[in-house]
Amino acid sequence: MELSIINPLWSIFSKDLVFIPVHHEVSHHYTLVLIDNEARCFYHLNSMLPPRKDYSADTNNHFQNAMAVVKHIMVFIKRVYDSIKYPLSQGLDLEEWRENYDKQNIQGIVVDGYSMMSAEEKRTKRWMLDQNVYQARYKLKDILSCPQQKKTS
Repeated sequence: MELSIINPLWSIFSKDLVFIPVHHEVSHHYTLVLIDNEARCFYHLNSMLPPRKDYSADTNNHFQNAMAVVKHIMVFIKRVYDSIKYPLSQGLDLEEWRENYDKQNIQGIVVDGYSMMSAEEKRTKRWMLDQNVYQARYKLKDILSCPQQKKTS
């Protein structure tokens, strides 16, 4: 799952809102993780949210899966931040190149070469660094009042 999330973020993370569908295999259900860069927050939207009296984020599998997605997004944010602290090997220009993440192992992401960044990827990296996204510490919030959660939906 990590790589399928991280690589596309290079092109889209700087948008005001980023929507990431999350498939939950056990329940055959989709929820949505929303990155709100203006509010500096992640939101989880789930049309099958149990009634509020029964709700607990700790026991809600959909929310737990959304937290796993957010964990991987935070890995991406940290990798971008670390790219200014730790120079790329081979003397590559940090403003032009980025790491490729084509593999992963038990320790996490394995760098598998380098790619020249597109103009959009450069804008995303510059925006993330200028906005100090790493220090913002985005939090995940479960939205408990979206219209899709009404019994008539």
